[in-house]
Amino acid sequence: MVGLGLFYLMGRDDWSNSMLSQISVVLFTVAVVVHFNSSSLSLPISPAISILAAILPIAGFLNAYIHPSVLYASRHSNNLAAASRKPRLLQLAPFVLQTLQALVTVILATLLAEAAVPSAALSCVLEGEWSARYRAHDGDAIRRVQDALSCCGLHSVRDRAYPFQRNGHPSTCAETYGRDAACGPRWTAAMRTNAGVDLGVVLAVGLLQIFGLLMMRESKSWWASWRSWRGSQNDGSRQESSRPLLTGPETDEERQQQADGAEEPSETERRRVYGTTDEEGGRPRVEPSMIHDRNAWNEH
Repeated sequence: MVGLGLFYLMGRDDWSNSMLSQISVVLFTVAVVVHFNSSSLSLPISPAISILAAILPIAGFLNAYIHPSVLYASRHSNNLAAASRKPRLLQLAPFVLQTLQALVTVILATLLAEAAVPSAALSCVLEGEWSARYRAHDGDAIRRVQDALSCCGLHSVRDRAYPFQRNGHPSTCAETYGRDAACGPRWTAAMRTNAGVDLGVVLAVGLLQIFGLLMMRESKSWWASWRSWRGSQNDGSRQESSRPLLTGPETDEERQQQADGAEEPSETERRRVYGTTDEEGGRPRVEPSMIHDRNAWNEH
């Protein structure tokens, strides 16, 4: 189901997304093979670590796939209501997702590096794992290791080998299967190889994450810009379709254009209209004489 989902996403986006999905599928497949190989060899690698190493490429691809959309939504979240908590969550979403992936990558890389590098601690872990299987009389696990690596015992062909010793008689693994090599060096090499491959998968996912962030920095990536442009176009089309047919100017620019289009009256018209009303049509206005008022003052 995971593979089908990834191939579906490969077909619906651009070339870089398709390439990233193909690399993620390859890394996922390699990690799954390593997980089953480690289980069959009873290697002391925690199943949780190998499973997380297999899931990480898929999670990294999905994180990279949704990152441009989440980043675009976080930068335009200020248009939402100020009292809502959603804008704050959207602003933190890109940082939280990328930080979580980086932390998981660093932790897995550290644990796998300890298992991939030869050390006294690694030899002690392998010794303890073989001894635990031997004390538990887990003959199936020891036999699988011996058959897969064509060896007998741990440090020698008679050292805790299968078939187990009976009545004080040593194991007859070498005589029964015709083997003359101990499993210790080969088992250690298998441990280092499997841990190293898982480490390579984890580091590859980390490099892809860094590369993707550099490409999408400041939204200058053509991939992120293209997806952001599509979102803005969709928003614009929705706004145009929802605008009423009979409305006045909605922006300052439209109001200015209408104001510039109006014709101003000429100087002659202003002089003709000055001091008159529209009903008079520009005729002189009759005002009362002041002579009568002066005569009334003279009589007093």
